[in-house]
Amino acid sequence: MDTNLATPTPVPARRRLAALALAAVLAVGGVACGSDDDDGATDAPDTTETTAATGDAPVGDPASSSDEPSGDADLLAFCEAHEAVEAAFMEGDESAIGAAVEAFTAAAPDEFRDAVDTAIGLALDGQEGSPEFVAAYGELLDAMQEPCDRNLVAVSATDYAYDDVPEAWEAGPTVVKLRNDGTEFHHMVVYRVADGVTDSVEDLLPRSHEEGGPMTGVGAVDAMPGDTGSSFLGLEPGRHIAMCLVPTGATPENLDAIQAGEAGGPPHFEHGMYFEFTVA
Repeated sequence: MDTNLATPTPVPARRRLAALALAAVLAVGGVACGSDDDDGATDAPDTTETTAATGDAPVGDPASSSDEPSGDADLLAFCEAHEAVEAAFMEGDESAIGAAVEAFTAAAPDEFRDAVDTAIGLALDGQEGSPEFVAAYGELLDAMQEPCDRNLVAVSATDYAYDDVPEAWEAGPTVVKLRNDGTEFHHMVVYRVADGVTDSVEDLLPRSHEEGGPMTGVGAVDAMPGDTGSSFLGLEPGRHIAMCLVPTGATPENLDAIQAGEAGGPPHFEHGMYFEFTVA
């Protein structure tokens, strides 16, 4: 089930690998998916030319890490390939997404192969909203967090507040976990406020979907009641706002009605479910 209730962008993280995997199939899966003018639609992208989201060295380029042990080089390529996937998805370029996903899966070291195959396999099987997929994606991010040297942030959600919010957030690749201790579905959508914008949080909250506005979506993480969701964020220094845009009354039992516009009240941030933080 699509739980992207009120956020056209960014898409909740639990659906990322699903969308990415499906985009990869469209990009390299067959001629029928492309037009007559799309001569390269069926060619597998050259992963040695895929540039990571952080760093200038191409993913999988042996020359970029010739002084490192091959195991470390493989892990670095895998971590950078995942960051490239996330960056491509946030940019919304489907051709770039397909190439990045293929590079990511190809770069997976043996110790991550099962986790990657499980998550993408579930996505391709149409189970991107299932507890199995949520667990597989979360386990994959957990497994990559320490080897890839990523920051870890854990926040809890209740009806209607965020708790255990860290005072200091570090810039860089970050795994974010959201534990839902409430009775309603919650997510945490993170926006970076443009440099120089001094508007109050209260003034900025309703402008989260404003095209070309003062805030840019960084990512999101969501969780059903009693569950913990995981996501990846590439955090840059600056002022940020996190909020829950889920309509009031969104429980696992009535998500279909809420998505259809037949139920639900104001977004949770109107009850005070938001916070501001600075990344340094």
